[in-house]
Amino acid sequence: NPTQPKGSYDLIRNAMTSTRAVKGWNVRVTGEFWIIGGNSDGTLVIPTCNTRTVYCVAGLRLPLAVQIMQQTKCPRPPKFNLTLLPWFGRLVHDPFISTTSGTDRVEVASPLLTAKQPPAVPVEKQEPATEAERALIDNVPDFEPFDMTPPGPDGRPPPMAAWNFIRKSESEEDNPNHDIFVINAAGQQIDRMKSKDMDPTAGEILRKMLVISIKVGRRPSILGVDCPGTVARLQFLLQETKDISVVGISVKRTRNPNAAAGADAGADAGADAGADAGGEGGGGASAGGEGGADAPALAE
Repeated sequence: NPTQPKGSYDLIRNAMTSTRAVKGWNVRVTGEFWIIGGNSDGTLVIPTCNTRTVYCVAGLRLPLAVQIMQQTKCPRPPKFNLTLLPWFGRLVHDPFISTTSGTDRVEVASPLLTAKQPPAVPVEKQEPATEAERALIDNVPDFEPFDMTPPGPDGRPPPMAAWNFIRKSESEEDNPNHDIFVINAAGQQIDRMKSKDMDPTAGEILRKMLVISIKVGRRPSILGVDCPGTVARLQFLLQETKDISVVGISVKRTRNPNAAAGADAGADAGADAGADAGGEGGGGASAGGEGGADAPALAE
């Protein structure tokens, strides 16, 4: 590297061995995506299989949106086959990009679909870490992460490599105590907590993660949270921390008609987990919670 002759080997070694970079590329998002635009943080893409999810993708030499729009000059969002991969707290794309038609013809969104897609708004900027947050971040490296290899069944992370913080419900009526289940990658409940408000803060999640780490002697390699605002804050706070990735998860909750009245958690939740930053998810496993609860679960 002519511009940085010293330290290049360390950068390459870290990239190849970190689960936040190349070593974590067994977790990826692959499929058809609408390219809806970009902002200063990257290109915004929407998977066709889940139009409620938006990924922000960092470019390689050029922003992905610029690269595609220069080549296609499409009047509306085009659709392409992409593979998204984690890269130290960001998402990058595989350089191989192809049309979904299998030819040179580029499929574009209809005017009706374009109107339904979200605008390419700037990503919210994060405030610097508070003193309390910094104290928690400084304690994370004290614990070795659970290894991501060998992978578990179906290519999922080993059970304790991923810890997922999933709210019992997103409504005050169904979750007045703000209960949160902590679920591993195998769908087993390993702990639980209560947050002050319905949406947990990054500090609350980090504090509970460290408490569990003290009990089990290690910390997770993947931290999943079902609250987008908390995910964004955690990704910002942990961006310089090695061997831990923060991903957003989406949970589909359904009532359990067989649950006893007054049960501590009267709902089953199947986790349809999509990663906000660096993972793809599939769920459906359930973990028996305390008091007859069927806790939400996440795989990956």
